[in-house]
Formats: sequence, C-alpha cells, structure tokens
Amino acid sequence: MLVVVVLVMGINMFIRSLTIYLIDMIGYERDSARVSTIMATVFISSFINTGILILLTNANFSYYSFGKLIPIRNQYSDLDQNWYLFVGPSLVQTMFISACMPYIEFLIAYTQKKVFRWMDRGFKCG
Repeated sequence: MLVVVVLVMGINMFIRSLTIYLIDMIGYERDSARVSTIMATVFISSFINTGILILLTNANFSYYSFGKLIPIRNQYSDLDQNWYLFVGPSLVQTMFISACMPYIEFLIAYTQKKVFRWMDRGFKCG
C-alpha cells in the first residue's frame, strides 16, 4: 500500500505543477483570478486522484457488468469493516503526507537556497 501512497503523492505533485504551468500560460490579467483558478483546479484534481485512485485500486469489479472492461480483481467488492481496516490507514497516511508536503517543500527550497549561496561564496562560512 505504501507504493500507492507514494504514487498518489507523486501524481498530485505533478498535477499541481502542470496546473500552475498551464494556468500561467493562459495569462490572467488579475493575480487573484489566477490564484483562485489554480486553487480550485488543484483541489479538484488532488481530491479525485487521492480519493478515487485509492478506492479503485482496492476494488473488485468482477461482480459488475463493466467488470470485464476494468481488469482490477482485488479483494474488496464492498465498503465493509475489512476495507476500512486495510484501506483506511493508507488513505489517512496519504492525507497526512499531503498536509505536511508544503512545509517539506518549503524546507527543501530554503535549504537549496542556502546551499547555493554557500557554493557561490566558494564554500566559505560567513
């Protein structure tokens, strides 16, 4: 399940970057319109990716008429207690990582900026 969590987070980060790039290419006149469009688009795409992808990767479609089209044959055909015991922790883990990701990205960018400044100074302190 950890692979699915990491996959969902990676796809969410890619979708966010792609959305920001594409909306910047549109060229809004007002920054507030651009930011609100980015926010709404990233929220909807991340919600669908996080919620639907984890739900579908653990589903069993063999009982449905369209099950022949979707070759997913996992163990949960319904949302029962076992589904929540198995899928719930990975869903919560994905949400927790999603909540912490902005802070992690900020720390990475801040550390990268400091390292590049240190390299520009010729690896000298001060």
